[in-house]
Amino acid sequence: MQRVMILGEPGSGKSTLATALGAKQKLPVVHLDRIFWQPGWQEPDPATFKAQHDRCASEERWIIDGIYWKTIDFRAQRADTIIWLDLPLWLRLYRVLRRTLITLGKSRPDLAPGCPEKFDFGFYHYILIGHQKRNQRISSLLEKFEGTKQVIVLRSRREVQQFLEGLQERPVGGGDLEKSGP
Repeated sequence: MQRVMILGEPGSGKSTLATALGAKQKLPVVHLDRIFWQPGWQEPDPATFKAQHDRCASEERWIIDGIYWKTIDFRAQRADTIIWLDLPLWLRLYRVLRRTLITLGKSRPDLAPGCPEKFDFGFYHYILIGHQKRNQRISSLLEKFEGTKQVIVLRSRREVQQFLEGLQERPVGGGDLEKSGP
């Protein structure tokens, strides 16, 4: 487990898992939302974002969380482990609403500076509409890599917790203690 890609819908816990897994496995963490969004919630130049993404994904060791479909193929090819957080819609909506209320007006550590949390009806609409289609896309992506990469699907908070608890901590030197999957 050297290059880990974490996928999931908003509120699934991608950044939280990435941070916990990074600490446990001594891997650097890249939150795609942090490198994508510019201050004031401005979108970057696509070529600039792709170059930054590809530079991160070209490293030998990483955890990258986020989807961003235009860059997902390169990241998936490079990953040795793909984790999909396929949590229920009601839980994800609850988490996003709670996160919004708690951090309203503040910048989160998984986002770029200058991107304060805001209540955005469009974002909730995005979560509600089309989640089944996006999940089908993720499922199709994972099918392509089954058998060639370690593919892990976690469908509940309990499964996420059990996954983390089941990993051996990697020593500070970064030796590869866990050898599971291809």
